[in-house]
Amino acid sequence: KTPLPGIGEGTNVHIPIVGGPSTGKSNYIVMATRELIGAYAPPRGYTITFSNPRHETEYQDKLRLLNSGQVLTKTTDMRPQAYNLKIKARHAHVPKLAYVYDPAGEVFGSIAHTEEQKYYEYIDGILFVVDPFAIPAYRAKHRAQVDLLRTSIRPSDMDVEEAFSRLLEALESLKKQIGLKAGVANGQPLAVVISKADALDLEAEIGSARARELMAKDSAIATEEDAISMLTRQFLVSNELGGFVRDAEAQFGDVKYFSCSALGHMPENSGAQFTPIRVVDPLVWLMGRARALKVRNERVRLVDARQRAVARKMAGLRGRGYYYWRSLKAPAPER
Repeated sequence: KTPLPGIGEGTNVHIPIVGGPSTGKSNYIVMATRELIGAYAPPRGYTITFSNPRHETEYQDKLRLLNSGQVLTKTTDMRPQAYNLKIKARHAHVPKLAYVYDPAGEVFGSIAHTEEQKYYEYIDGILFVVDPFAIPAYRAKHRAQVDLLRTSIRPSDMDVEEAFSRLLEALESLKKQIGLKAGVANGQPLAVVISKADALDLEAEIGSARARELMAKDSAIATEEDAISMLTRQFLVSNELGGFVRDAEAQFGDVKYFSCSALGHMPENSGAQFTPIRVVDPLVWLMGRARALKVRNERVRLVDARQRAVARKMAGLRGRGYYYWRSLKAPAPER
């Protein structure tokens, strides 16, 4: 297994969910797992199952709560056990084993607790969850609404940059332990995920409809996921987290930004069923980077469909010339 700085080539894939308390990590991972198993895998020929029966029982118990409109209680385990998922592609002889970790958010309030997360020695990617209501500038803009809806929104009380700093400190400490040079960029991909996008109409700002508007204005944007990444990154910069964005992109080999909602609407007492929004996208992106899922061909098809759609809007030879010129080039880089 490749150590910390690089992405692994083996059959095991390790992905921690990182973020402060009340960022929505526990709700996220259950709903993302549900979408991965039930919606993403079947049409693509994957079979995804739990390799540990106890983990499956725990997952089903949590899923039943969410399906009945009840949110999960916060994780308290400082040294979490991973969800173990066995991913079997059609015609593959050997499955991939994905380990997804959900430590308590309080882990990132103390470097001592962060350094106890020994699975950092072999992680293949990190999913960093950002509660928009833990961003001081954004919270200040919407203070009256946040105060009114505090029990539903449940904003995290840990600063985004503090949680990220604890993560970097733990990775630097680990480099020293395994004899690597400190200060060298980490090789793993980082998915930065803004959660709770359903609240305060944030979806309209960094969600699918706004992404499609951006794509209509800029034909160079290859996919809706790329457009959301651009919007989410700009949202962070506009809300005074430009330093966090620069640090993330300097410290990690590959960074992409996502927005999602694990619940689809703010929790209420009505028992209304939760419908997640885009929760599987960051997990699939990271698993694709770790080669647990084959996502490159699907992206190539999406880019090709986008180029054809743009070409059809152009007249005659100009449209055909645009498409054939684009098709000869390498697939559009992700944003």
